[in-house]
Amino acid sequence: MSRLIGCEVNSGCQIVWKYRLGQPSEMHRISTELGIGEYQQVGGLEDRLILARSDLKNLEMQVQMLKETKTTDEDKWFIAMIEAIRDCILISPNQEQFIFESDL
Repeated sequence: MSRLIGCEVNSGCQIVWKYRLGQPSEMHRISTELGIGEYQQVGGLEDRLILARSDLKNLEMQVQMLKETKTTDEDKWFIAMIEAIRDCILISPNQEQFIFESDL
């Protein structure tokens, strides 16, 4: 069974990211390490990251900084997940709040 990150957007639920086999959810890192958004753990099985459209600029700056400083394969997967989350925000210009949930 795949683990996914999804987000409810104006056009319905969209799959944003599919984890690699055995990869844990790293959405918490966006909030705890980068200081962006609000992270919540729900019932021990799911987690949630709440972002606002206003977080987009900060996400982009962090992605660029991480690309310049991080080099491990694990870091590259984290950066790719952030980019997928950023892209989801970009394709929904009329939405102000985004709730990303894992294990949908």
